[in-house]
Amino acid sequence: MTIKEKMYGIIASKTDLLPSDLRDSDKLEDLGADSLDVIDIVLECEHEFNIIISEDTVQNLKTVGEYVSYIEKELKGDYHKFDKPHGAARKPVRIKEARNENWYQ
Repeated sequence: MTIKEKMYGIIASKTDLLPSDLRDSDKLEDLGADSLDVIDIVLECEHEFNIIISEDTVQNLKTVGEYVSYIEKELKGDYHKFDKPHGAARKPVRIKEARNENWYQ
């Protein structure tokens, strides 16, 4: 199963839609997802893909395709445009870095 298929399944389960009903250009809010649904989607993504998605990143992700793209980039270890929190002084923490350094500073 591809990342896109997994993401479509996660989003579909939280919005009571079928994965086949989703398109990359669909905004989560247009699919009927409220803020609690978005939190559920993010938590399930973090669990499924073993990643951490910052609150700032979640605020910048709007469409199904943006979530898919972000997770694909995260799993490759690439920094992505959504990682840059507005006005943040420090860079985003990667899982590998968090395990190897005192990331909580």
